[in-house]
Amino acid sequence: MARINVSEMNSEQLHLSRMAMLSESIKSIAFKKQQITKEYEKGDEVEVASQELDFIGSYYRIKYKTLLTNDESEPLEDVFSAAEIRPVPPHQHETMSENGF
Repeated sequence: MARINVSEMNSEQLHLSRMAMLSESIKSIAFKKQQITKEYEKGDEVEVASQELDFIGSYYRIKYKTLLTNDESEPLEDVFSAAEIRPVPPHQHETMSENGF
């Protein structure tokens, strides 16, 4: 019967535990979930930043202004999570004119 080296097993378990903790930390940094401060309403203009990993939370149907369906008969629609959308930033010329520049 083979002897099991307890210190090696504990060392491997400790290593795996540390790797799991590091992996979770990296995921939380790389894929921060957006804190929603505004509820989006139908017709709101938003930007989409697609992230394939961690589709969690609310989902919103998006109708593109610049992409069409395959037959090009209407705007393409898709579904995204709240973490992948944000309000469209103000246009630079509007912001500049508001500030007198």
